[in-house]
Amino acid sequence: MFQDTVDRYRRTLAQRAVSRYDLMAIILPLTIIIMAEAIFFFSSRGADLDGFSTVVLLHALNLAVCILIPIILKLDNSIYQAYALLSVLRILSIGMPNFGGIWLDWALLVYIPLIPVIWFALMDERFKFSMEPGQFPFRGLIQESRLYLTSLTGSINQMVAGGFAGLVIGMVAYLILDAPAIVSGAGFQEMLFAILILVALVAMVEELLFRRMLLRRIAKRFGPLMAVTLSALVFAAMHSSYVSIPLMAFMFLFGLALGLVYVHTGRLAITVPMHGAMLVAMMAIGPALL
Repeated sequence: MFQDTVDRYRRTLAQRAVSRYDLMAIILPLTIIIMAEAIFFFSSRGADLDGFSTVVLLHALNLAVCILIPIILKLDNSIYQAYALLSVLRILSIGMPNFGGIWLDWALLVYIPLIPVIWFALMDERFKFSMEPGQFPFRGLIQESRLYLTSLTGSINQMVAGGFAGLVIGMVAYLILDAPAIVSGAGFQEMLFAILILVALVAMVEELLFRRMLLRRIAKRFGPLMAVTLSALVFAAMHSSYVSIPLMAFMFLFGLALGLVYVHTGRLAITVPMHGAMLVAMMAIGPALL
């Protein structure tokens, strides 16, 4: 009887330890990222180069935390992995110039390298890669990649609905908020290039990071409500480069909307065109037409 009581107590302690580690997985990286983005926000307003260096150091610290803690404590690294990729995104993008025509060119150098990294992380989540000879699932990777491409494309109706909603939200946001313009003129080629970059690259990568990876992995442990809220909070924080509290508040609300859509549908086929169309309307079409 006594031994049964001791065993139950030990199991309770083990459950509490896991719970604490789970909370640490979302709180510690989140705190570091918010601190870094707060410094980035105020440094951008004052053109403080030393502040930018601090931002890079904090994100580098977050990378170290997200890599070392799961290894040292032998924990699941799924949430840490998502947070680490967000820091990689910021470190890569912090060297870009401010919003302007050239930003689209630099976006290619920031977002394209992340695509194979995200793909490998998602495939590892599915297959748990082994480096043993003959264990690498090449056929499974090909099949799973096709499924992911299908989930990204989805039905035409869903994509059109998401794109239309994004256009409406983006135009309303442009009329109300002081959004930065990334297209200097209304030329067809420049506008087409902006649409391709913002929808097919920026929106896709950010939806994979914030919704498919971060939101989904937090939801597995803490439920959809916390996952949607936290992913939207990080989404807004990572847009501190707008240097506008109203714009960041809008991005938080928009992140909530994207999260709710993703939780309800489980498909990026809606959130990617919705996200991309919002960016195109707010930063390209609105400034070019109005």
